[in-house]
Amino acid sequence: MAKPNISTRDYIFWKGSYATEPTSTLVLTSSTSKFIDIRIFKPTNLSEPELPNEGGPMTRLEWAFAGNSRTFTIPNPINSRDPITHSIWEHWVDSNVPPDVPAAADEGDMYPQPDGRTLESGQMVNPATGTLTAYEEMWRDIPVAAIGSDNTKSSVVITIDEPAQQTRGMIIRIGQWCQGLLKIGNEVTVERWEYLPGGMKGRGSVEGDWTRCVRLGSRFLPCAMTFKPEGLVPGNKIQHGDMVWVVQEKFEWTE
Repeated sequence: MAKPNISTRDYIFWKGSYATEPTSTLVLTSSTSKFIDIRIFKPTNLSEPELPNEGGPMTRLEWAFAGNSRTFTIPNPINSRDPITHSIWEHWVDSNVPPDVPAAADEGDMYPQPDGRTLESGQMVNPATGTLTAYEEMWRDIPVAAIGSDNTKSSVVITIDEPAQQTRGMIIRIGQWCQGLLKIGNEVTVERWEYLPGGMKGRGSVEGDWTRCVRLGSRFLPCAMTFKPEGLVPGNKIQHGDMVWVVQEKFEWTE
């Protein structure tokens, strides 16, 4: 079983274009390879906040998707002595795909770089054009942190799946980061939370606190349920109104 992972993107290069990073992109991957990938456009003028946190505008959301990933070793076409990995990300819920249309998986070859980053090369649907396009992305891992005075690191996954209401959603917390995506019909809600150590929010709190840094959409996401995983058990249900979320995974580890 792989350890949970946090990664952020440094740039993307679409074939026929040039390397750039127009978004704040964060990916959380659990120990069973469930993932959530949320990409928020950076502001284009000084009147916009660095990250949208009040529910809109939805134009700040480039893409949000979540599902399951698979990774396996393949020969390196450049250097046969150093094998690489090939990853496939299956989109179980996708902000850019209507609920009655199956979302296409994207896949890429992962090349470790001397500086510790990973270069991903493959093809996926370009959200700007809607067409399958060759791309390269540079990814950088973020160390997973334990929260507060606890030495144990935590990973939690909860989901909702109600086909009759065209409702799907996933929330993943890995260490100090949590992200959630809920889609009801074509309506999308996303959130991103970060745990800030004591004093970083100006409150002088010794233990620190969770702070929301992204919110787009208007629906409720039970992200806070993942902040204290002690009472969570896989299979448990979390109900808010007529919405029922299910704990799919809880994983704890120390290093």
